[in-house]
Parts: sequence; structure tokens; C-alpha cells
Amino acid sequence: MKHAAPVRLVRNVVCLALAAATLASSASAQSVNLSASNDLNVPSFFTLDFGPGIPHSIANISSTDYVLNINSTLGTARFVSYHQEIEPLTLPGGVSTGDITVEVVPGTSVGSFNRNTGEFTTTETYRIHFTGNLAPLGMVSPVDLPGDSGGTIAFLPARTGDIHSEWIGTTLIGPPGFEFPVSYACTVNTHFQPELAQAELIDLVAAAAAVPVSPRVANVLTGLLANAMDAEDAGDFAAASAAVTSFVRTVKSARSLIANDDAARLITGAHEVLNGWQNAERTTRAADLR
Repeated sequence: MKHAAPVRLVRNVVCLALAAATLASSASAQSVNLSASNDLNVPSFFTLDFGPGIPHSIANISSTDYVLNINSTLGTARFVSYHQEIEPLTLPGGVSTGDITVEVVPGTSVGSFNRNTGEFTTTETYRIHFTGNLAPLGMVSPVDLPGDSGGTIAFLPARTGDIHSEWIGTTLIGPPGFEFPVSYACTVNTHFQPELAQAELIDLVAAAAAVPVSPRVANVLTGLLANAMDAEDAGDFAAASAAVTSFVRTVKSARSLIANDDAARLITGAHEVLNGWQNAERTTRAADLR
């Protein structure tokens, strides 16, 4: 089974950390969406444990695509979306699950994030779809299962990173009156990287935070970029572009307070962000016309 992951926005917390001193007043500016997919170099797999005396059932995870939101200011984490394809598992009696699709039920994911260690934990409800006939075991697709997830985010150069995580839980399966406990563990290894336009905005945030200006000017500049990031996260590129355009006007009007080289660098960076969004919009429109 194949799944086409939608284009998603991502932000790298490493670059945002450079701006922490001036962006701390805006919690949303530290909210980062990490769009991750299968790490092709490290396998991922799903395991069912039926208890003593019964062999474990293990299946390969063929694809994983999710968006993990972390907020380094609030210390929170949650899955915004989650889609996973798993090869068939064999249950007691030789019953096959058939192909499995896993999703997180929207709005159920909540958790915490430690910005110092990169560790996160979440709790959510996983919706399991399967193509096999599991009615004899008292299961009809889809099945909602509770799960606890935990993992570590390792940030790498060039605004990329790896996420190693595992979600686990227990449930009962079997016909009424004959249920037996089953433990499950899903070991997932993924990799993330930002889109070009998103990366350029991240760089602009870091550049603005590094410019030596008065707190008043810094608050105005970083506030406009925080607004741009919020709008971009919401998919409102008109509002995001307006915020970056206001950022350019503000830099130009504050020329007497900002060194020429710094001002030129900020203005150039802002135009790169705007051009990136325009190019992405043209690409999207062209794809829609195909």
C-alpha cells in the first residue's frame, strides 16, 4: 500500500534557539512543526507480544509520515498528523491481519518536550485499519487503541534531523468471554528536513535576533517575524507575506539605528523568503493544472 504524504511546513528548533532571547515573549514563535518520514537507513517495525509460550509477531513498517509539533517555550509536544503503513502480522491460530494502516485520532495527542535533551513523550489514541478478517477474534476494522509514545529528536546540520521513537500499549483481543491480553510496540525511525522557503524564514529569524539594536526595535522586528511564522503555519501566505513586507519597511525606516551591512542582510533575506513563497505558489498552481 502506498501513501502520498502531503506537503507540510517544518521549522527547525536549533535555528529558533538562536532567537530565544528576543522571541521568548511569543510562545508561538517557538512552536515548531517537524515533518518526518521513514529513515531509509534504519528499519522500523511493529511487534505484538501475546505473553509467555506464544511467539512474538513482528512486521516491517513500510512507510511512516507524521508531523510532530514541539514548543520549546511551553515544553509541549503533540502529533499534528500521523500515517503509517505496516506489513501483515500473524495472530494466534495463524490469522493474518492483512495490510495495516495506523493513524492518530485528530486532537487526542498531548505531551511534553525537553529542549535540553531533545526528548519528548506523548499520549494519544491510535486508529488501526486492517484488511484481514479478524471478526473471529472480536475485532472489526478500524480499532482505536490507546498508546504512549516517547522518543528523542537529534538535530543535525543544515536544519535536518532524526527522530527515534516508540509507541506502546496493551489491549485485549478475542471473542467475548475469551479475551486475552496483548502488548504492542511500534519502533519508528524517521528523518526530517525543512522546505526551502521555510528554511529561509528560519534563517531570517536567526539573522534578525543577531543584529545589535535597541530592545524596542528588536521587539518590533521579531514580533513581525513571529506573525509571519504563525501565518505560514496556518497556511495564510498572504498574511505571512504582509508581515515580512512590513518587516522590510521597518528595517528601512530604522536605517539610522541599524548598521548598513546588517540592514542590507536583513532586507536581502526577507526578499528571499518572499521569492520562495512566490515560487512555491507558482509550483502549486502548475501542479493543480496538470
